[in-house]
Amino acid sequence: MQFGFQLRLRNPDFTLFTDLSAPTQAAALVYRNSQVSDGNPVGLQLEPRTSRASEGVVLPADAQTTALTLAGRPAAGLQATDFTVQGPGRALDVRSYDAAAKLLVIDTSAARAGDRVLIDYATTPRPAHDIFAEVWIDYGAAIPGVGPDAGLYRIDFQASQLTWAYYVVANSAAGNFAIRDKGKNGAGLKFSAPTSLEQPDPADPIATALAEQYPTLQRMRFVSQQPVTCQQSTRKAIQLLHNDNVLIDPLPNPALRNYTTFAGAPPGACLFQVVTYVTRPNTSSGG
Repeated sequence: MQFGFQLRLRNPDFTLFTDLSAPTQAAALVYRNSQVSDGNPVGLQLEPRTSRASEGVVLPADAQTTALTLAGRPAAGLQATDFTVQGPGRALDVRSYDAAAKLLVIDTSAARAGDRVLIDYATTPRPAHDIFAEVWIDYGAAIPGVGPDAGLYRIDFQASQLTWAYYVVANSAAGNFAIRDKGKNGAGLKFSAPTSLEQPDPADPIATALAEQYPTLQRMRFVSQQPVTCQQSTRKAIQLLHNDNVLIDPLPNPALRNYTTFAGAPPGACLFQVVTYVTRPNTSSGG
């Protein structure tokens, strides 16, 4: 006996702060149990989900081999041997498969121009509209009984780890700016020395926009030296300093939807926050 459920996201930002690099967001997700709950939580495991697709193609000409570009969405990791090609009255051999180009080369020495061949392969299904994932609880041949404790099942997700970047705009060209995190027990974030943006990196859209908005002010970028794990609580100990004097305390945390990239940026996503210090402290603006 099986019970099926559909998961819908109530928080539209879930995919922003959750690491979904293992279960690709383009695929339909399915979670299943490997054992039956006895009242203790049982973790549900992500399992690959594929379906089958078929494409019919008319051979354009007599040839020893024919290269065909697939129109569908072949599953990742397919090899030439994973395809079946059926011609009139017999199967045709597959010579090679280029996954990047979705190009299949088949042996058509025994076929003729105008013959219709049918190509069958595994495909990755798209998720249904508004459905994040499916959950299947399998009790096998047993019928679940009514007991004092409910069956408990859970899906464990990992929080995303994202690099933080602070863009600072100031009207003081002299002295040294720095960003410091006074985290307890030395657990604060470490930030790089400032990168001058006086000549903005054309690959950095935030630096380019700030150069247009503040052409006469000093502009710089600070980047966290390690990815920052997403969490509900705000980090309230990050400061902007000038010549070791605190200018802004605390700095606002980058918003989840403030994504950017730039030359030399660490791999993965980067969140940013724009901070301005012009004439007085405690003046800041979000990106």
